[in-house]
Amino acid sequence: MNPLEHPLFQVGSPPHLVAWLALGLGAALWVWPKKDKTGLWLAQSPWLTMSALALTSAALSALYFTWVLGGGPRIIDATAYLCAARVFESGSFTFHAPSPSALFHNRFLIHPPDAPDQLGVIFPPGYPAFLAVFEGLGDYRVAGPCLAAALTAVTFFLACELMRVSGRSEKLTPWAGLLAALLSLSSATLRYHTADTMSHGFSALLTASAAWLVVRSWTRGYGGTSAFGLGLALGLLVATRPLTGLALGLAFGAASRRSLAKARLLPIAGLALGLLPGILLLLAHQRALTGSFWDSTQLRYYALADGPAGCFGLGFGTGCEFEHGDVVSERGKLGPLWAVLNSLHRLHNHSLDLANFEPLFLFLLVRAFQKRSEPGPRLVLSCLLLLTASYALFYFDGSYPGGGARFLVELLPLEQSLLALFALEKLGVARTFALSCLGFSLHGSFSHEALRTRDGGAPFLDASVLEPQAPRLVFVESDHAFLSGLLPRSVEWRGSKTELRGPLVVRRSHDAREALLVRNLDAHDNFVIEREPPGARLVPWAPPAPPDDTPLTLEAERDYPPFGQEGLWVHPAHIAAPCVPSGRALSIRFQPEQKVGRLSFWFDGLPHQSYRATPHFWTERLGCFVGETRVLSSPGELEISIARGPEQLFLDRIELASND
Repeated sequence: MNPLEHPLFQVGSPPHLVAWLALGLGAALWVWPKKDKTGLWLAQSPWLTMSALALTSAALSALYFTWVLGGGPRIIDATAYLCAARVFESGSFTFHAPSPSALFHNRFLIHPPDAPDQLGVIFPPGYPAFLAVFEGLGDYRVAGPCLAAALTAVTFFLACELMRVSGRSEKLTPWAGLLAALLSLSSATLRYHTADTMSHGFSALLTASAAWLVVRSWTRGYGGTSAFGLGLALGLLVATRPLTGLALGLAFGAASRRSLAKARLLPIAGLALGLLPGILLLLAHQRALTGSFWDSTQLRYYALADGPAGCFGLGFGTGCEFEHGDVVSERGKLGPLWAVLNSLHRLHNHSLDLANFEPLFLFLLVRAFQKRSEPGPRLVLSCLLLLTASYALFYFDGSYPGGGARFLVELLPLEQSLLALFALEKLGVARTFALSCLGFSLHGSFSHEALRTRDGGAPFLDASVLEPQAPRLVFVESDHAFLSGLLPRSVEWRGSKTELRGPLVVRRSHDAREALLVRNLDAHDNFVIEREPPGARLVPWAPPAPPDDTPLTLEAERDYPPFGQEGLWVHPAHIAAPCVPSGRALSIRFQPEQKVGRLSFWFDGLPHQSYRATPHFWTERLGCFVGETRVLSSPGELEISIARGPEQLFLDRIELASND
């Protein structure tokens, strides 16, 4: 995309009805008479006004979910969070994958080292645990509007507290809260993050709550309850977004040093006790998926699913070349210059996220710098600097239309609260809110329109295909559809037998494993999704049973991520070759200076016997050829040694013939 065609640079007539309504509201507010008594009545009824604005935020987020997102998660990260919540709701950090378990391999899923048939989502557990509560109550879609209402309310309280500590007139306090709540309500980016199943809306609420308690402590100190609340918010923030939690925890700790120095034993104990639930949740999740309390689930996943080795993390150097290959190929290795440019790009997105109008962010920065001797502006500036610097060393920008600068979303309620204080002096409530509405109508709406129309304008899996809740298998092609449709409670594990209790979404493999799964689960009703997205529909389908007297063909790309790898890394790739009928294979890429590598797969769900396993490779010059045959017992691990050659090597499939 030409940079000037990016939604961030688009300005024009409103693209849809909602933007036209925002234009009309903004124009009316801009010419609103200053002596009108409506604002006075609203400021004199702050609790009623705040409640109404919170409910409006909830309604707008529900509308965003239905209209912009199309009634389901759209970003693959969001589908993974939803999958994790459903796994948590089933009572564990992992779910049992019926055999053949390769049909449940997917992006962002890993297995514990000692349990290849157990799979879990790699993302931190804080938000999935929150979302699981609503999934257990019957509908995860309620979580977003609840977050929206709570975030608007906490932003109101935070702005009021900042006004009190600023030394300005007490009469302005409800006005500051009112304007901050209006900015929270009108932020289209917050509407997205409290609609889609992404973690940033929840972490923004935790950040705003912690900031409110910190600012409150400047005048009232910490009691046992408030210190416990601060610890709880920070601990859950670390469990939701660890790097964000550490960076903002440092800023909040520095801002609370005087209050904590004056505190007695009870507040200190309360703070420590509050930190425990989130920290223990994170450690337990890591232990369940990696086998160690201290190993990162994401680092373990990228060690198996991407490369080169050590590509995922903070620091200068290359990034992960499969998941973000377009980014890595365009900008090369991450160095100091790219760290600065990445940060500036995030800040550009973030400036639009604040109030749909970038000049308001610049106004906030200038006024905050001028008032940096005051504790409120100093806190907001320190949070902005620390969080921006923390993610400057992460190679992937992470921003996208609609979601904005998602690595900085947690700062929005703090900035909106401080902006409300400054804007009261220069513009007033009506005109500041008018600028936010006009900015969305004529500029910011294009980013959300780009999100609405991407990927066919619909989720990859329509939730209606999982109704009714009858036992059946639903085969899908995409990572998104699998993650958003997996229901762990559809499978019940009873001793050595797995029973199908409801609709179970399964990845298509286009090989013998599909028929093996149908047989192992004794599934009589099987369907395949056609046209995803949009307009997906269920079509009755039965996988062809492989003949008994021929080898079983197992497509290699369905075993991604592999069970293990050393000296090389693999990823799915498309191949146009007559001898590769599926058109897909595993691309084998060696680590620098490595001449020989090892690749291993786990095979289960096969008839219990001994097999001769023959790998089939492809290169552009040699075409298709077979590798060394090895003996495999099912269930068991197949290890393949691969020597580096002069050209790119691909693993197409594994053929299993009886060894009995």
